[in-house]
Amino acid sequence: MFHQAERRLTEIAATHPAGLPRFLESECADTETGKEALIKSEGYDAVRHSFIMVRSDLENIPDLALPEGVNIRPVLPEHYQKINDASREAFQDHWGYSLDLEETVEQWFENPNFDPTLWRVAWEGDQVVGMVLNFIDKRANEVYRHKRGWTENICVRRPWRKKGIARALIVDSLHALKERGMLEAALGVDTENVSGALRLYQGLGYQPIKRISIYRKPLFI
Repeated sequence: MFHQAERRLTEIAATHPAGLPRFLESECADTETGKEALIKSEGYDAVRHSFIMVRSDLENIPDLALPEGVNIRPVLPEHYQKINDASREAFQDHWGYSLDLEETVEQWFENPNFDPTLWRVAWEGDQVVGMVLNFIDKRANEVYRHKRGWTENICVRRPWRKKGIARALIVDSLHALKERGMLEAALGVDTENVSGALRLYQGLGYQPIKRISIYRKPLFI
């Protein structure tokens, strides 16, 4: 199956414009030792790592205020495109970012966990300045028998960074998840994130529980 996937991806890559870098990519968690051994045996090297982090309870959530002039507003359908545009802009700084891989607003509706009432979006005037697009994966919670909410898509646009906005949005998100009956919160983070996200999350009580590694192999065609 692995080799068949490689052959098919090589065929697809051959149709892409010349001059672009080509590589095969896979990923696995540090708990998937068999999968990791297979990937390495096929010539892949680890190029990046991330953590799944969990805040194991939703007690003792600190009170943090947004800067003056910045406020959280309920998300309305007419806000969707502006929120998506702001997210795309903010994540351009992140490793591996590709505009072609970013979800469109239309794709949001296909996600069974889509629930904008849980989102926390900060505005200044008519500008979206930052967000945390929270969700609850009900199916996973049933399978693993836990009550976990996810504080994801955490981002702040460049002009508003270093003002405590992300921290305040996460805190408000934790309160929102607690109100929905969740007992813990989780997120994923790039271990080499240049914005200091890892320290931010640890300061809010999140701890790593699993490491995910991204593996790549150059594709010469």
